[in-house]
Amino acid sequence: MKKTFIYLCLIIAFTNCKNNNEDLFLKTFNHAKTIKLSSHPVILKKSDVFFSHLFELKYVDDLILTGDPSEFYTMKIVDLNHKTIKNFARRGNGPNEINAQVCWLSIDNKKNRLLISDNFTYYSYSIDSLKANKNDPIDKFTYNIKENKFIGSTTFCNGFIVGGLFDKKFGLYNIKKKSLIKKLDYPNSGGVLLSQAKFYSHPTKNLVCSFQNKSAVMTILKIENNDLKIKEFSWWTSKGKLIQEVEMQSFILKKGCRAGFLTAAVTNKYIYSLYSGKIINNSSVEMFDKSFLSKYIYVFDWNGKPIMIYELDQEVKSIAVDEKNNILYAASYQGGDPKLIQYHLK
Repeated sequence: MKKTFIYLCLIIAFTNCKNNNEDLFLKTFNHAKTIKLSSHPVILKKSDVFFSHLFELKYVDDLILTGDPSEFYTMKIVDLNHKTIKNFARRGNGPNEINAQVCWLSIDNKKNRLLISDNFTYYSYSIDSLKANKNDPIDKFTYNIKENKFIGSTTFCNGFIVGGLFDKKFGLYNIKKKSLIKKLDYPNSGGVLLSQAKFYSHPTKNLVCSFQNKSAVMTILKIENNDLKIKEFSWWTSKGKLIQEVEMQSFILKKGCRAGFLTAAVTNKYIYSLYSGKIINNSSVEMFDKSFLSKYIYVFDWNGKPIMIYELDQEVKSIAVDEKNNILYAASYQGGDPKLIQYHLK
């Protein structure tokens, strides 16, 4: 495999982007009902542990799991029953330590396990053990892939790993067989750097959805007969320039391009997508960060049909859904400090 270091940060150039006049994604929901929601704080006990980023949220069995790196840890766990927060997934090179600052989270609902990946190893934790403050993994495995590697987000789905590869848009890794299926070429204009996506697996079925953050592109993937069936929805794609410098690549977005999907949460019935659509403002760090916050959640079914829009009372960064109790959890940055809030879904 060619070892090319890829620079993943957004860089803004000073030429006009063609998609800055009309957001075609919003037209998809022209006839969908908009429901306004009011937030309530998630009250936690006082603690020396505090939130820093809240990049990604997952809800399972009265726990909120969040990608929230600190000095020595990669994640945090919120116990909603006990109203506590603790650090989790210690970062380092020792046994059972995470070899990355950011990791990817997925849930094995059939075995009631949390799976996290640092792009090198998948670690499996018992949810019941985590609730009992037993934080060691019960299992782990690495990919048996020599020439092809996953990049960025991946998700576990019923014995498979699904995510984007360096050389193809989608990869399906069979854990038991240690085999890899590759699907679809990247666009020549930006390759993997333009088409980076986050992946989310259905709680029980062999379905995965993905959302690009630099474009308005959603994909629904069905795992069938050790293969992927792909249904892609593309409303607009950012423009830019791919630059190769020795062993480093960067993708420079054109000025006036929009931020796409920020994150998502899934249930048995619906896909909840947090979507920005804002023109990326590079005038300051604060304005740039605001481009990647939103108060609008666009809900699809698992066929990709638009269902409804939730309008929150404030902008958030990430979301999770408690399907049983019909509660949406979100990461708020209102007031500057990140905190958890909740909404009762209607």
